[in-house]
Amino acid sequence: MVVAASMSVSKRGIEFKRTFWFVFLGITVSVSSSICLWLIFHVIPFQAQYIIPVAGMFSGTAMVASGVVLESMKKQEGKDEKEIKRNAIKIAMIPTIDTLKTMGLVQIPGTMTGMILAGAEPIAAVKYQIFIVFTLLVVASISSMIVCILNYRAFYKANFIEQTYQNKLSI
Repeated sequence: MVVAASMSVSKRGIEFKRTFWFVFLGITVSVSSSICLWLIFHVIPFQAQYIIPVAGMFSGTAMVASGVVLESMKKQEGKDEKEIKRNAIKIAMIPTIDTLKTMGLVQIPGTMTGMILAGAEPIAAVKYQIFIVFTLLVVASISSMIVCILNYRAFYKANFIEQTYQNKLSI
């Protein structure tokens, strides 16, 4: 899942050097750390039938956030480093934050609905869904920060050094 998500996102950053590996690292760190925490705190049992769907949700969220980061970084060329990073991460968080704001009002989450239809207590389903949504926010944050920081260094810093070197040669 992580490799497929990384391949999909890295196409958005062809201009950046080593984009695939930076996206892969960002998604892997965010997804694996979240799943490890869920396992440590016994939110889910250590069984494939629980880990695979959760990893899919986390990978999808990290993929969207990473893709938005790359797109927004490309559009902000010419600004200073802090502004590019801040804007890229801020823009990448918008879909996840909007989902949080409308949860239960505009959309009924799939996990909660599935649990209730399967016979779980509604309060337990709501608690589980809240935990999922906040973990998705953390996953999006971690992956977008890693992708933004690493790709900034690879693209903007490398271009700056290249341009400076070329300017010195032309003088």
